[in-house]
Amino acid sequence: RMRLEMLLTEAAKGDKDVDVCIYTGVSGGTGGAIFADVCYIIQDIVACMGMQHRIVTLFGYLFLPETQLSIPAIGQNPALAKALQMNGYAALKEIDYLMSQEKNGGRFQQDNQTFSIDSQKAPVHLCCLIPAAGQTDEDGEAVYRRTLRMAADWAIALLVKPAEFGYMDYMGVQISTECR
Repeated sequence: RMRLEMLLTEAAKGDKDVDVCIYTGVSGGTGGAIFADVCYIIQDIVACMGMQHRIVTLFGYLFLPETQLSIPAIGQNPALAKALQMNGYAALKEIDYLMSQEKNGGRFQQDNQTFSIDSQKAPVHLCCLIPAAGQTDEDGEAVYRRTLRMAADWAIALLVKPAEFGYMDYMGVQISTECR
């Protein structure tokens, strides 16, 4: 939490708006289990630091299980592949529920040693599900690398923030003004 506070303070210097991009896989071993925790801790820090007058936008980039499965050593292990797919399904169900809390009446509650969180907000403002970027007959390592590059391109395009709307049209993604 202290490290996140320090990073947010640094990013907000000069009364700037802040974009936070969180990358994780949803199938296990890549931080997906703490995705919601980190998002809500960031929201709590923003509230505690009095940063509500600024625009702090959280973006979640979630690599779908097929991204990990594109790596041959993983995808060719049937037991591991099945476990990753099941973990991914469970994580996506949880994220779907959390993204709709304002509508479904849900709450995210967590008690830590030094702080507590109780929120009905979605964990992020915009959640991007990232599929494997390739065909199943392609080299898996190439698919994996291309998928990571695609996610990085999305983040860079969001962070650059050109003046006119529609700047992401070339990538087939359109960001609503509600996200800004």
